[in-house]
Amino acid sequence: MNKQANLVDWAELIKDYRASNQSMVAWCQANDLKVHQLTYQLQKEKRNKPYERTNWLPLGLSETADSTIAVKIGPYQVIIKDSFDPYLFKQVLLTLNSL
Repeated sequence: MNKQANLVDWAELIKDYRASNQSMVAWCQANDLKVHQLTYQLQKEKRNKPYERTNWLPLGLSETADSTIAVKIGPYQVIIKDSFDPYLFKQVLLTLNSL
């Protein structure tokens, strides 16, 4: 089996596994596979998954608006002032989202 065919086969197998609602052990036994093979392929798929780009929406503020904004993520609150660094803010949001 060539490498490309193997990748396609594993993509189909992973899709079947997820649709089965079976445990890894039960599904692997039914499909004559070892659990560590499926685990490896699932981890490999996760590593190769493309990064999902965040689409930011523009925020229009009037001159009479308050110069701070509070953003809540779960139990955390971030106060943003008018001179904030967008890159730093994005990194903070990604970090809080991963907690």
